[in-house]
Amino acid sequence: MFVNYTEAKSSILHERVVIGIDSGYTRGTVYTPEKISKYMVYLLIKDYMCRQGAWSAQREALLKKVYLEHTIEKSDSKAKCRFDFEALSELRAILKFLKPLTILDLSCGTGLLLLAYLELHIQLMIFLEMSKKEMAGHLQTLIEDQLYAYDINEAATDYFKTTLEILMTCLDEAYSLKSNHIRNGNSLISTDNVKVDLIIGNPPYIGEKGNLDLFEVIKASNFGRQYYEGKMDYFYFFIYKAYECLKRNGSLCYLTSNYFLTADGAMKLRNFIKEQFNISQMLDFNDEKIFKEKKLHACIYTLTPIPQHEIACLDANLNLKATIKSSEVYFNSKTFHFISDAIVAQMLTKMKKNFSAHLGDYFEVKQGIVSGADRCNGLPVFVYKTSELAAIPQVLLADIKPFFKNSSIKHFDHDVQTPFYILYTDKYFKQKEVVMPFLAPYKDKLMLRREVKNGVRQWYELTWPREATMFEKPKVVVPQRAKSNYFAYSEGQFYASADVYYIFSKLEMTMDEITEMQLLKGLTAFLNSYIVLLYLYYKGKRKGEALELYATPLKLIPYEPSLLLGLAKFYDMKLPLAEKLDAINKILYEALNLSEEESTWLNKFGRKFL
Repeated sequence: MFVNYTEAKSSILHERVVIGIDSGYTRGTVYTPEKISKYMVYLLIKDYMCRQGAWSAQREALLKKVYLEHTIEKSDSKAKCRFDFEALSELRAILKFLKPLTILDLSCGTGLLLLAYLELHIQLMIFLEMSKKEMAGHLQTLIEDQLYAYDINEAATDYFKTTLEILMTCLDEAYSLKSNHIRNGNSLISTDNVKVDLIIGNPPYIGEKGNLDLFEVIKASNFGRQYYEGKMDYFYFFIYKAYECLKRNGSLCYLTSNYFLTADGAMKLRNFIKEQFNISQMLDFNDEKIFKEKKLHACIYTLTPIPQHEIACLDANLNLKATIKSSEVYFNSKTFHFISDAIVAQMLTKMKKNFSAHLGDYFEVKQGIVSGADRCNGLPVFVYKTSELAAIPQVLLADIKPFFKNSSIKHFDHDVQTPFYILYTDKYFKQKEVVMPFLAPYKDKLMLRREVKNGVRQWYELTWPREATMFEKPKVVVPQRAKSNYFAYSEGQFYASADVYYIFSKLEMTMDEITEMQLLKGLTAFLNSYIVLLYLYYKGKRKGEALELYATPLKLIPYEPSLLLGLAKFYDMKLPLAEKLDAINKILYEALNLSEEESTWLNKFGRKFL
């Protein structure tokens, strides 16, 4: 019966068409694979029915079989599954439950997610062997009265409407879409006061950088002024808007980047979710590639205005990995973490219990240099290669500093030589008369920097040079992003860009130079340990499998100050890396009273990152 529909759908809504429709609006657009669309519909329905007391193990098994394991054409074939009377009664009850519900997609594109929802209804009706007339009546009511959709791209919404008409025509119905609920426009600033039971979406993945025009439109509205925060992603707005459009007992299911769980630019959003819009299910794909055309660390989650005491963590096949208390996920509202492994949770609890301080209590964490223009068209502005130093006036050579890449930093140590150098021009720079004509070819570019426009910097200065002393005194250096917990002690010159962070002891802790050096060496030993790796992996920030070692997660690392001087001796030990770490780990495992099982697990975990 529906073979024509599925053929037509695959013809007019295949991936190339969806991505290519009206290229002027494709910023952040991705094609949601059919499997993922069905996962989202299933999780949305499960979440809503669970809260209404309408979910059961039998219904879960039936929906998986009818919907996730079958396509429409298979369901409509003679080889379709047959159910007993009890199962058919359950399917009929599910359809009756879904029948009155309203659903909304605030950024529908060509409607793939809403079509997946309609196809759930179709497959239920097929298995219930309803007549064409009954099916057409059910779908027409759903499409005309209960389905709401918005998109900024008119071509996309037109495609969606066309597909809906094809769907109805496949039921031998002469059908012309009359609904005015599928609208072209920006749903974020819409004045429609729609309230629905269900919301589904895969909102656009857009950052503020390079997309100021889109953000400015929203920020100019009362809605935008209420919810905007610096460094946020555009899709955050769609979470806020969904909350405003959802009934009190409603459910939302979104597919987005997982970065909002820990990003500094999502602190306001996380507080909002913790206080008002509660996570009920989480499926984090981590490093698994979901979209062909975009590298994105994606997750699917359900939200509801109803407070949730527990959150279900799912694997990529929708199996339950663990049920976690909400209070354990909402880590002081600063970051969200879903730890489904009991042994990991045990060790992190011991770390919290036995370590009396956080890194930020007694240590400063500062970011490296922002030049604003390292190079231009392959030529040096502030950053030079060794072969380019000969072109620099002799009088400026004293201001040329070795410039290290973050890849120079590994466990305990960093490279001592670098092929790069930086012309270090800060507010104390004295050779103004020489440097201005030297940098004159790039003056127009340098004048465009925000800090120069605002009068904070002279045009020939680095954008954010930092204090020169921080690059030359004893310190611990760490790359902003790394595959492991790379922390290195450094005494000499180590100038680096903003993708390197610097850790110093605070003045009140420093008794003398020797103590400070030993303290930093002990800190380096501690920070390279497996227990810190565990903490950063599960409680810090990550992008896929890579650790994001920004100031905020670094400052929150728990530690015990009394252990540091004792750990300092391990820094200077001339041992292979694995042996050195084993010696350090042994001290920390004893301090934390880890069991043999925990120690064995952690050693196996840590060695994967060496």
